[in-house]
Amino acid sequence: MYTFFKFFCVGVLNTALDFSVLNICIFFFGTGAHGELFVIFKSISFLAAVANSYILNKWWVFEHEVPASAKEPLFFFIISAIGFWINVSISYEVFSLFAQKISPQLAANAGALVGTLVVLAWNFVGYRFLVFKK
Repeated sequence: MYTFFKFFCVGVLNTALDFSVLNICIFFFGTGAHGELFVIFKSISFLAAVANSYILNKWWVFEHEVPASAKEPLFFFIISAIGFWINVSISYEVFSLFAQKISPQLAANAGALVGTLVVLAWNFVGYRFLVFKK
């Protein structure tokens, strides 16, 4: 349970980083006429968060000091890439659903939140049992 609590704390930090990068990009460039910039910005923000995630999950949450093998970074990348696809896909679907009903920035944040919540479970199970297993 303590491991999940630490994972959750890292997730909160990663979400803050994800939303910060996303909103800074939207502030300066908008979301695009049809949301095409949203997908790019959501991708950038997710990748920034996942880089932070690897460092904190490896050293603090799952306490892996050195890679067990060369497969560890590869498995982390695979789990994260699938999580990336799930996150961005769900985020875009929610964004598309609400973009015409509420402000694009609010729709973007709603999409990012739903995508993040769905990927939380995927990432924990993948990281815990495939990447950083003891």
